Amino acid sequence: GKTVDCKNTIVIMTSNLGARDNENNNIGFAQSLEKTGSEDRALKDFFRPEFRNRIDAVCKFSKLDTLAIKKIVVKFIDELKASLTSKNISITLAETVIDHLVEVGYDPRMGARPLSRKIDELIRVPLSRKILFEDLHDCSVRVLRLGDEIQFIVEDLSRAEAKIDEKGYIVLEQFKPKS
Repeated sequence: GKTVDCKNTIVIMTSNLGARDNENNNIGFAQSLEKTGSEDRALKDFFRPEFRNRIDAVCKFSKLDTLAIKKIVVKFIDELKASLTSKNISITLAETVIDHLVEVGYDPRMGARPLSRKIDELIRVPLSRKILFEDLHDCSVRVLRLGDEIQFIVEDLSRAEAKIDEKGYIVLEQFKPKS
């Protein structure tokens, strides 16, 4: 029941209009996904002219490059790290694991959406099982890729020894694998 003045408002809307038509554009071997104008046709088919005439601009996005996809993987891993802080668990992924997630989790037609599912499948679920069944807490987990397999190396933080070097810096001795 409230009245709102939208005179100085910018409304940003997102959609996947035209994505289905672009999927059909990728036919044959070694052809890249290209914009063909099907997005404009999809916009015209979906929205009535009265609404389209009130849209000031339409921004079309290209497919993501590898660096952007890696940043998305890191964002998802940072969210996972935040959820592990209550158990005092830190997690570090090797660059090869991030590259593998980019390779298997990104689909040019679907964008970065499948990345979350692949991270769940390859990292979050196996790590959750380790936390539940091996009672992990107060540890550091390194995620490595050896061959086609992703491995979790758990290092017990409570058994790390801190020493002070000749410059006065605190140095943690090599972590001992948790048994």
